[in-house]
Amino acid sequence: MTDSKNKAGVRLAKRILLGKEKPPVILRTLSWFTIIWSSLIAVFMIGAGLYAYLESDFLAQNSELADFTPKFCFSYAALHGLSLISGILTYRRKLAGLYLYIVSNILMIILPFVLLNNAQFELIPVAFTLILVGLFLTQVKKME
Repeated sequence: MTDSKNKAGVRLAKRILLGKEKPPVILRTLSWFTIIWSSLIAVFMIGAGLYAYLESDFLAQNSELADFTPKFCFSYAALHGLSLISGILTYRRKLAGLYLYIVSNILMIILPFVLLNNAQFELIPVAFTLILVGLFLTQVKKME
């Protein structure tokens, strides 16, 4: 009996969060990828921020990790939180979700250069962001 109540609760939560209608397969896949990826990275960065807050002396002694401050970690987690919200909105076929995704991911690329002294340009995150934005843009006609 409790198993069926749990399943009903999960279905209700999913319906409230993601809406009644399923988007097309490509949009659904991109949205789920964004939701899962952003959730994982946000949780990791919150944990890293807490660790950086508690072990600031240890991190300050290591030249490579000295810039890895709670401010950076929590800011990056917040941006992934925005990306998570954008994934939910794109699943619901909201065009605002695409705009939020683009803004949050551009800020994620810029943030290390603002908050870290020894940040270097990395092509992989930029390419990854551009590919996903391009894939989302192919679905604009299916969004509201």
